[in-house]
Amino acid sequence: MIELSRHGSTRVIRTSIVQVYAPTNNAEEKAKDVFYEQVQKVLDKIPKHDIVILMGDWNAKVRDQQDGEEGVVGHHGLYGERSENGQRFVELCASNNMVITTTLFPHKDIHKHTWVSPDVRTKNQIDHVVVCGKFRRSVLDTRAFCGADVNSDHHLVIAKIKLRLYRVEKTKNGLRRYNTAELKVPEVAQSFKIELRNRFSCLADDEANDRDDHAQDVENNWKKTKQTYQKTAEKVLGFQSRSNKSWISAESWKKIDDRRELKRKMDSTRSERIREQLRNAYSTKNKEVKKQLKKDKNDCGCLTPLLA
Repeated sequence: MIELSRHGSTRVIRTSIVQVYAPTNNAEEKAKDVFYEQVQKVLDKIPKHDIVILMGDWNAKVRDQQDGEEGVVGHHGLYGERSENGQRFVELCASNNMVITTTLFPHKDIHKHTWVSPDVRTKNQIDHVVVCGKFRRSVLDTRAFCGADVNSDHHLVIAKIKLRLYRVEKTKNGLRRYNTAELKVPEVAQSFKIELRNRFSCLADDEANDRDDHAQDVENNWKKTKQTYQKTAEKVLGFQSRSNKSWISAESWKKIDDRRELKRKMDSTRSERIREQLRNAYSTKNKEVKKQLKKDKNDCGCLTPLLA
C-alpha cells in the first residue's frame, strides 16, 4: 500500500510524503517486485525540487552500513543480519539518492526497536523514515518511542526535521473563542439565560424609541443582536485560556490515563499469558475512550440552544 501527499511550500521547496506498507519478508517475490515498482513510479512523478520523505512499515531489517553504502545507511542500525527485504530497501534508497535516517543516530536498542512479537522475545527495526540525501543535514533525530499510547505491536517512530518555513504573521485582532464549555454547568447556563434576557429587554425598549426605514432596521437589529450575544458571552463565560481541546471531559482524561497505564504494563511484562490479558483489557479500554470522546464532542456546549 502506498500513499502520496504534498504539503505546502517552504521558502524554496515543497514537501512530498510517501506513506507505505510493504509486503513481509516471507511474501512471494512477485508481490515484492510489484510493490517496489510502484514505489519507484511514485518517486518518478515527484518534482525534483521537492524534499521527499518515505516512511512506514517497510518490513525491512537494514542493520549497519556495508561497503559502498555511505550516504545511504548509517552506522547505528540495529544489530543482526540484513533481511532480503532490507537489501531491496537499501537498493531502492541508493538508486534514488536517499538516506535511511533510522540508522543515523546513536540510541539505545530500546529506542531502535519498532516492532515486538506477541511473545515479546523478538524485537526488530522494520519501520523506517527516509529523506532525500541533499536534506540529510536537516534531520535532527529519528528514534522509536516504545511508551506511546497506541493499540499496535509497532512502536511510534518520530523524525525531527528542521526546514526553513514561511513565517506566518499573527494578526493583532486574532479570533478569540468563548469558553462555551462552561455552559455545561447548570448555574452558569442559568446566569447566561438571565443576562441575555435582560439585555434583550433593554434592546427592545431602545427599538421602541427608534423607527427608521425597514432596510436600516434589519441591519441595525442584526448588529445589536450580535453584540448582545458577544457581550453576554464575554461577561458570563469569558474566553478560552488555551486551545488544548477543552471539550474533553475529566472522565475522558481518566480513561485515557488508565489506557496509557495498561500500555505501560503490557510493554513491560514478559509473560505471554499476562500480556494477552493486558492486550484484551487495553482493547476494551480503547473502545471506552473512543466512545467517551465521541460523547464529549456531542455534549460540547454551544450558544444556539439558549435562544429559546
